[in-house]
Amino acid sequence: MNDFKKPVELFHLGPPKTATTWVYRALCENPQIVTSAEDRIHYFDLHYSKGEDWYDLQFTHNAKGEDENKIRFDPTYSYICSPYALERIAGYNPDAKLIFGLRNPIDRAFSHYWHIKKQGIGANFSFGDILVHYNSYATWMEHGLLSKPVKYMLENFPRENIKPLMMEEMEGRGEDTYRDICAFAGIEAGTTPGVVNRKINVAGPKKTKASYMKNRFGKLLFGRETMEGNTSGNRVQNLFSGKQEYRSGIDPELREELRAYVIEDIENLEKLLDIDLSAWKSA
Repeated sequence: MNDFKKPVELFHLGPPKTATTWVYRALCENPQIVTSAEDRIHYFDLHYSKGEDWYDLQFTHNAKGEDENKIRFDPTYSYICSPYALERIAGYNPDAKLIFGLRNPIDRAFSHYWHIKKQGIGANFSFGDILVHYNSYATWMEHGLLSKPVKYMLENFPRENIKPLMMEEMEGRGEDTYRDICAFAGIEAGTTPGVVNRKINVAGPKKTKASYMKNRFGKLLFGRETMEGNTSGNRVQNLFSGKQEYRSGIDPELREELRAYVIEDIENLEKLLDIDLSAWKSA
């Protein structure tokens, strides 16, 4: 067991479906990063009552020979969604460096919905229910409305310690994004991790036997890359994907209705971070 104790200096706060797993896996390959065995710890939201000794024991990956030159990294994707986590992190280490993902909140909500749905959770709901059931709206949409947590970060952490990652800008820039993150963390990028140019957590079929078999057959017919990477495919590809609903996308009328729900948050983010999110307003 590692007896070396050092405060966590780097966090990826989330929210879900903003490349959090990709960042975790990339940094796992950097020997200067000490992190958890899984891409989540949940100390500052779920397990805070277990205390800092428990938290300290979670940092097992790359922990051998840990010293002051290594950086501890907590990759929990839900912290930015918690009404308590940011305040607890500020009390724990007010000089921590914080990474969080920025993604069009409507697209993020749909991706989050499918991630849950494909696991067989909430099988009786569709994305069209997002404005019918508050629990659905809270999970799928509110987790991506970030102006309030971003405002808290800016008021309680040094601005230079806050790094948003724009999902749209990361596409096709895996290696550059990884090096940007390393520079922000204050570590050497070293050898480029093998994961940086791969997509992680690609939307899969629902976890039913029928969907699984259709998806496997579709990959034999059309190829794995086509079935996983193309969300627009033709009707036959959609049929065999096991994820026809996901590939069909958001109903245009519902998207237009949801835009009114997110516009204020988008405009607040633009002001807080001094960035242009006009593409989100029209998408």
